[in-house]
Amino acid sequence: MDTSKGIKGNMEEELRKKTEELLQKVTALEASDKKLKQVEKLLRILRDLGIAMNSVSTMTAACHKVLEAALQFEGVDCGAVYIVDRNTGGIDLTAQKGLSREFTEAAAHFDKDSFQTRMVMAGKPIYKPFSKTILALDDIVMKQEALLATAIIPIVYENQVVANLTLYSRTLEEFPVRTRNAIEAIAAQIGGIIGRRKTEETLEKDEGQYRQFLQSSKDAVYLMYNGKLEFINETFQKMFGLTQKDMNAPTFDFMQWVAPKSRSFVEKRNQKLATGEKLDPHYEFTAISKDGQEIPVEECLTYINYKDGIAIQGIIRDVTEKRHLEQQLRQVQKMEAIGKLAGGMAHDFNNMLHAISGYIQMIQKGSKPQQDKKYLSEINRVIDRAAELVERLLTFARVTDSKLKPVDLNQLIVQTAKILERTIPKMIRIKTKLIDDLWLTNGDGNQLEQVLLNLGTNAKDAMPEGGEIIIEAKNISFNQADNTHPGIEPGEYVLLTFSDTGIGMKKEVMSRMFDPFFTTKTIGKGTGLGLTMVQSIVKAHRGKITCQSEPGTGAIFKIYLPPLKTKREEASIEVAEPEKTIGGKETILLVDDEQDILDVSKEILEEYGYSTLTAVDGEEALEIFKTKRDQIDLVILDINLPAMSGHICMKELLKIDPDVKIIIASGYLIKDQIKESLEAGATEFIVKPFQLNSMLNTVRKILDGE
Repeated sequence: MDTSKGIKGNMEEELRKKTEELLQKVTALEASDKKLKQVEKLLRILRDLGIAMNSVSTMTAACHKVLEAALQFEGVDCGAVYIVDRNTGGIDLTAQKGLSREFTEAAAHFDKDSFQTRMVMAGKPIYKPFSKTILALDDIVMKQEALLATAIIPIVYENQVVANLTLYSRTLEEFPVRTRNAIEAIAAQIGGIIGRRKTEETLEKDEGQYRQFLQSSKDAVYLMYNGKLEFINETFQKMFGLTQKDMNAPTFDFMQWVAPKSRSFVEKRNQKLATGEKLDPHYEFTAISKDGQEIPVEECLTYINYKDGIAIQGIIRDVTEKRHLEQQLRQVQKMEAIGKLAGGMAHDFNNMLHAISGYIQMIQKGSKPQQDKKYLSEINRVIDRAAELVERLLTFARVTDSKLKPVDLNQLIVQTAKILERTIPKMIRIKTKLIDDLWLTNGDGNQLEQVLLNLGTNAKDAMPEGGEIIIEAKNISFNQADNTHPGIEPGEYVLLTFSDTGIGMKKEVMSRMFDPFFTTKTIGKGTGLGLTMVQSIVKAHRGKITCQSEPGTGAIFKIYLPPLKTKREEASIEVAEPEKTIGGKETILLVDDEQDILDVSKEILEEYGYSTLTAVDGEEALEIFKTKRDQIDLVILDINLPAMSGHICMKELLKIDPDVKIIIASGYLIKDQIKESLEAGATEFIVKPFQLNSMLNTVRKILDGE
């Protein structure tokens, strides 16, 4: 009996142990199955989230999907997603579920310097009881939310926190490890997606603001990519009368909105850019609108990264008003300079009048005939000086026109050197360097001579103790690669170089040396028009002038003139012919509004045997001519009469007598006016002030029909 009881007890103990082992295995299997299901759930949620994230188009939608996925895990009852603003360090609510508005707004305000904030911004998740969360909310709202646990999971993209996934539990006092692992897995998966969405939206926002800025710009703006316009603003459309569709049409040529006079320049510029040559991105040209209106513009080109390549952004500014204002400013500056110069000019003319008056008074006192001749010669010299000063002013003002013809600069230099040798101190040596095969240039010999004389005068003043002047002429030809002629377009030129060994110039003087009325000389010693006239003459000859100088090194002026490929025998050679002073018996009608000119002209003509009639305006001239046309052999008519102009008066005279001989006279030559008058029937023209021999010979030549 006892033995059987013992055996039975052992069997029961063994059965109990096996049962416990079996229960442990079942429990382990159940736990393993539960973990497997949890893993399967996590994988399913992550898969569904990945699919959902690929279909969303905005960052807000992406954040909502993330929150929906997180709410499926144990203990997660509500939450929100906040996007981090890297500029301010603050956070913006983007998505929330199960929380009141007051609560989520309060949660967006936090202490940026707290340990918790620093941990999160460093990419570390935080889990804590909600009771330790400090928010600026009253107790009523806090109690209404009934939150127990808090989880703040940073969402990281490219090592930067771009968002925070903040979750709360109303059922658990802390989130279990499996939930923590799951929500951290979600944050890791969607960091790249949210980061890219945030970047894209920022770029889209910036691009939208940039486009809005460009649309409101007063400048015309366009963006060209792969030969097509991606964008043009409203100003561009208004300026040119073109739409983006017009300009992207297959038949559209971009040179259509460049005015004909600027097309060659723009085409050459484009060719240089195509070869890789670096040019100033700012340049000016004349554009043309769809209706044919020319618009002076300045353009700035920039190359920007766009899509998968490089785009050209152009900004075009209408400078019509700017040019107008600049012209007004230049005029104001010129008038100001003229005002400052008035004292000096008055001084010069007053000295001339003083000399003339003094000599006349000596003649009136009854001096010896030989002395009278000397005084008259001096008076004539002073008058020539005054006429030269007037000529300088007229040349500067572009009132007089150049008489262009083939000019041999070799010959011109030789002639001018002889004049300079007679007029400058002997201690200044003059050298010339010439070549036999020098190209001709199309020019006005007198004006080009004046250029050299003016440079010679300046050189003389720059060498008070003597020195050397070198005048050189040669042919040059250079291309874009040659940088020895800065500021000069590549090509062929006749290069005229004038250098001296004088005191040189400072930079501030060089910057203003061509300015009208600028002079470093004392009042009465210079008009400030010498170099201005030089520049004006060179420009009128379609040339360029440059200067190199430093204090103590002298000055080198280089004048680049376009060559004239013609035969040398066609060059202008001024040969002075001896003039014969011839009088006559004919009757001449003088018409001028200046009584002094009428009186002296009358005296001269009558002294040489002519009879004269005078009129002070066009109306009086016509009345005299109508009544005495049979007596009048010649009319000398001032072209610049007031009221009825000389040109109109001439036409009326020709209506009365188509064969009447008319000489037009002017104090300055205006090419178009002279051409118009000669074509309308005038016989000849003469320049005031009249030179006695020249005037009498011209009168005689016309009366004789030569």
